[in-house]
Parts: sequence; structure tokens; C-alpha cells
Amino acid sequence: MDIPVFHDDQHGTAIISGAALLNALEITGKSPTELRVVVSGAGANAISCSDFYITLGVKRENIMMVDSRGVIYKDRDAGMNNFKERFAVDTDCRTLEDAVRGSDLFLGLSVGPLIDTRDAADYGRSANNFCNGQSRSRNQL
Repeated sequence: MDIPVFHDDQHGTAIISGAALLNALEITGKSPTELRVVVSGAGANAISCSDFYITLGVKRENIMMVDSRGVIYKDRDAGMNNFKERFAVDTDCRTLEDAVRGSDLFLGLSVGPLIDTRDAADYGRSANNFCNGQSRSRNQL
């Protein structure tokens, strides 16, 4: 196409969550290079947000993406494509629950519920949760 294109699902979500990320960094005094980010979902929104977070200074190797088959890790065969492959990490984590433990930021961009908020305190060191999924109860993200 010879015209600029703005895809609101991808670019809009990335811009809004990126602004929230920058605000969270300012409040916590953390640097983007030290963040450990978990992204639930591996579609257009998740890829776009993750790419934007890298532009903002988050290290690619500190982003763990989780799809319907679990953590996207190096040498995984099931359900992989070129877009997901860019975010494959070297890890023993295989589930969302494994991935969020010790994370700084949880970005929910898949169908909910994703995690139980009553367990969220166990997952991260002053973790921030940004969710764009449908929750089924007040205790779930």
C-alpha cells in the first residue's frame, strides 16, 4: 500500500501499554533493561507490544511469551511460526504459572481468565499487571 496504515489492535494496544510501562518504570524507579516481562498471548497484539517494549529498552531475552500451548521456548515445535520464533527463549518454564513467578510485568493479551489474583502476590516482585482479556470473576485476571 502507498498510504500509512494504523492497525488499532496492534499499534493502539502497544502505544497504550507502552505508556503504562513507562509510567510504572517512573513510579518504581526501575530500568527497562532489568525488567522481566511475561506476555500471555502470541498474536498480533502480543507481538506488536513486545516489539515496542524492546524499542523502549526491554531486553528481548527478558520477554517470555505464552500461547495456548504454553511458554514459547527454544526448540519448541508445536504451534510455532516465524513471529513466535523471534520470542523463543531458553528456559525450563513451560506454563503461564511457571513464567509469571518472579516477573516484573504481566501483560495479558489472551482470552481470560488467565491467573487468579489471590495468587498474584506469589508471582512477582512488585509486579505490574496490564490485562486486555475477559475475566470471569473479580479474583481473576
